Amino acid sequence: MELDRDEKNRFQQKFIDRVVELKGFAGIVLDRANEAKKKGDTVTAELYLQAVNRLGRQLRDADTVLVFQQTGKALAAMKLSE
Repeated sequence: MELDRDEKNRFQQKFIDRVVELKGFAGIVLDRANEAKKKGDTVTAELYLQAVNRLGRQLRDADTVLVFQQTGKALAAMKLSE
Protein backbone atom coordinates (compact mmCIF):
# COMPACT_ATOMS: atom_id res chain seq x y z
CA MET A 1 0.00 0.00 0.00
CA GLU A 2 1.33 3.41 -0.96
CA LEU A 3 1.22 6.27 1.51
CA ASP A 4 1.14 9.87 0.43
CA ARG A 5 3.87 12.24 1.58
CA ASP A 6 1.85 13.66 4.49
CA GLU A 7 1.05 10.20 5.81
CA LYS A 8 4.68 9.15 5.52
CA ASN A 9 5.76 12.27 7.41
CA ARG A 10 3.24 11.58 10.18
CA PHE A 11 4.45 8.01 10.56
CA GLN A 12 8.07 9.07 10.48
CA GLN A 13 7.46 11.65 13.22
CA LYS A 14 5.67 9.06 15.36
CA PHE A 15 8.63 6.69 14.99
CA ILE A 16 11.07 9.45 15.88
CA ASP A 17 8.99 10.44 18.91
CA ARG A 18 8.91 6.82 20.08
CA VAL A 19 12.68 6.47 19.68
CA VAL A 20 13.19 9.61 21.79
CA GLU A 21 10.97 8.07 24.49
CA LEU A 22 12.83 4.75 24.35
CA LYS A 23 16.22 6.43 24.59
CA GLY A 24 15.02 8.57 27.50
CA PHE A 25 13.70 5.53 29.34
CA ALA A 26 16.89 3.56 28.69
CA GLY A 27 18.94 6.53 29.88
CA ILE A 28 17.04 6.67 33.17
CA VAL A 29 17.52 2.94 33.74
CA LEU A 30 21.22 3.18 32.86
CA ASP A 31 21.63 6.14 35.25
CA ARG A 32 20.12 4.02 38.02
CA ALA A 33 22.46 1.18 37.10
CA ASN A 34 25.46 3.48 37.38
CA GLU A 35 24.19 4.88 40.70
CA ALA A 36 23.85 1.34 42.05
CA LYS A 37 27.35 0.52 40.85
CA LYS A 38 28.77 3.59 42.62
CA LYS A 39 27.08 2.43 45.84
CA GLY A 40 28.66 -0.98 45.43
CA ASP A 41 25.43 -2.74 44.49
CA THR A 42 26.78 -4.55 41.46
CA VAL A 43 23.91 -7.04 41.37
CA THR A 44 21.31 -4.29 40.89
CA ALA A 45 23.57 -2.46 38.45
CA GLU A 46 23.91 -5.57 36.30
CA LEU A 47 20.17 -6.27 36.42
CA TYR A 48 19.39 -2.75 35.18
CA LEU A 49 22.04 -2.97 32.48
CA GLN A 50 20.77 -6.37 31.35
CA ALA A 51 17.23 -4.96 31.10
CA VAL A 52 18.42 -2.16 28.80
CA ASN A 53 20.49 -4.57 26.71
CA ARG A 54 17.56 -7.01 26.46
CA LEU A 55 15.26 -4.22 25.26
CA GLY A 56 17.90 -3.28 22.73
CA ARG A 57 18.22 -6.83 21.43
CA GLN A 58 14.46 -7.15 21.10
CA LEU A 59 14.26 -3.94 19.08
CA ARG A 60 17.32 -4.82 17.01
CA ASP A 61 16.06 -8.28 16.12
CA ALA A 62 12.40 -7.38 15.56
CA ASP A 63 10.79 -7.20 12.15
CA THR A 64 10.19 -3.47 12.43
CA VAL A 65 11.27 -0.16 10.99
CA LEU A 66 14.98 0.47 10.61
CA VAL A 67 15.09 3.33 13.13
CA PHE A 68 13.89 0.96 15.88
CA GLN A 69 16.43 -1.67 14.84
CA GLN A 70 19.25 0.89 14.91
CA THR A 71 18.13 2.16 18.32
CA GLY A 72 18.01 -1.42 19.54
CA LYS A 73 21.54 -2.05 18.31
CA ALA A 74 22.79 0.93 20.33
CA LEU A 75 20.89 -0.08 23.48
CA ALA A 76 22.08 -3.68 23.23
CA ALA A 77 25.69 -2.45 23.27
CA MET A 78 25.37 -0.09 26.26
CA LYS A 79 27.74 -0.57 29.17
CA LEU A 80 28.09 0.78 32.68
CA SER A 81 30.31 3.80 33.29
CA GLU A 82 33.89 3.07 34.21
